[in-house]
Amino acid sequence: MSAKYKQIVDVLEQNIRDGLFNETKKLPTEEALMNRFEVSRNTIRKVIS
Repeated sequence: MSAKYKQIVDVLEQNIRDGLFNETKKLPTEEALMNRFEVSRNTIRKVIS
């Protein structure tokens, strides 16, 4: 199994491909992503960096 942050990257990339996020529909806040994926702020920051 790959690292948790890589799994989250894969999910968010798929969400972008599916049109859930784009230039007008921004990614959720760090806190929303932390709650959605049940991970720490450091993990989310690694995902979005």
